[in-house]
Amino acid sequence: MMETILISLITFVATNIDDLIVQTIMYAQTTDRKDAMKIAVGRYIGTYLLLAVSILGIFGVSFLPDSVVGLLGLIPILLGIHSIIESRAQDHDEEKTSSFGKKAVLTSAALTIANGADNVGVYIAAFSRFTVLELAAALIVFFVLTAVFCWICQKLAEQPVIRDAIAKYEKILVPTVLIILGIIILCEYYL
Repeated sequence: MMETILISLITFVATNIDDLIVQTIMYAQTTDRKDAMKIAVGRYIGTYLLLAVSILGIFGVSFLPDSVVGLLGLIPILLGIHSIIESRAQDHDEEKTSSFGKKAVLTSAALTIANGADNVGVYIAAFSRFTVLELAAALIVFFVLTAVFCWICQKLAEQPVIRDAIAKYEKILVPTVLIILGIIILCEYYL
């Protein structure tokens, strides 16, 4: 069982480290704990949807060809464009509101899935030899580590130097990071 936990831990870290910046930026844009909780819920939804697809993949069920999965790169690009449009509209409003609001769960889940679509292959490879009990243990490890990951991102976002930098450059940083992420995902699948 320790081997299962270790494999799950290494797999989680290896497949989620690239989300650190995006997730931290999301937390830095929150205005209250409610939005932060929505981001965490979205992260869980995205992570467990990817794990569900991976588990089905282990049993030979394939939903989409890589050519279609690559189109998930359009999600962060569209979110980046939406961020540009919303920041321009917000320039006219006096009151600062969270960039996510009601869409926090959906945005967080969509970004987790878009940036994690390539993780499915890693999960299938890592978990394919697991028994049902070991798969359950891996899911528990991912549950705990997702909470730790969200906490780390939130704590990073609370650091004054990080929060201030993101707040200062938010209108440029957020759409740029999202659009670059989308381009990277598209390039992984189509180049």
